[in-house]
Amino acid sequence: MKLRLWLVLPACIVGASLIPGTAAADRPTKEVFSPVGDQIVCDETVLTISSGTVLRRTHVHELRSGLFRVIFIEMPRNVTATDEQETDYRVIGTSRASFTTPDTEAEGGEVGSFDFKLNIIGPGGLLGKVRFRLQMRRNGDVVERDRSTCELFTEDD
Repeated sequence: MKLRLWLVLPACIVGASLIPGTAAADRPTKEVFSPVGDQIVCDETVLTISSGTVLRRTHVHELRSGLFRVIFIEMPRNVTATDEQETDYRVIGTSRASFTTPDTEAEGGEVGSFDFKLNIIGPGGLLGKVRFRLQMRRNGDVVERDRSTCELFTEDD
């Protein structure tokens, strides 16, 4: 599946390697990025993100065990997409994650979950949704649950 989790899945899988490891008592960090150009496919309808930003808030803190807890939420801000007929759609929702990792600078050992929930709203109401959950278990198993009616793609795919 070429699901484009433009909100945070790469940080979750890679073990938050882009997040500073010195966050024992630091305040949450904020980052804003643009999803413009990404595409959403809902059945026969292809939407291209035309405007808006995504706000990411991340908090990392060290636990007594020496593991790091990573918590983040990402929210689209005024994200709109258009179809081939130039009809505008709003993209609303959030993605959230909470997991532990032994090393914020290295891949592997993550335990926790990632939830991706977006709705695509058009002139006639709900066009489609992205409902994706990734759960990393202590034994190394990764469980995916995908109840989406739409898929997200990057410009790089």
